Amino acid sequence: METPLVAIGIELVVADLDRAIELFTDVLGCDLLARGPAALIPGETATIDAGNIIISLLAPAASGEGTLLALRRPRLSQVIFGADPTALDRAMLRSAEHGLPVVSAAGRFHIPPEAIQGALGERIAIVVTGLGAEPPATGSGLDEG
Repeated sequence: METPLVAIGIELVVADLDRAIELFTDVLGCDLLARGPAALIPGETATIDAGNIIISLLAPAASGEGTLLALRRPRLSQVIFGADPTALDRAMLRSAEHGLPVVSAAGRFHIPPEAIQGALGERIAIVVTGLGAEPPATGSGLDEG
């Protein structure tokens, strides 16, 4: 029996990081794990422990050095799945067999948002990472394709 993919996180683009953190921590009682500069694009991120999943909050900068996130409106940006190595390889193969573009890196891959838009009606990146591997960098800009 094939081991399924497991949803382990989401990334939300937010307009006001302080208010988003307040909602998840003060109102909903989740733990703030980290807050700091985004890894790959100008902006700030926060990581929230929501029990079974991690919520990455991204407040992209409107200006600054580096590649700016073109679509800065609040939205769901990424859905992140975890998988053992066999399930990860099978998911990547199935994605390619269905004609989806796959961008791979060590121990993970993602399907760019323009490929997902046809199925979901929104530009959302799908990320699959090996369980036990480093999670994808928050503020990765994967939703920009």
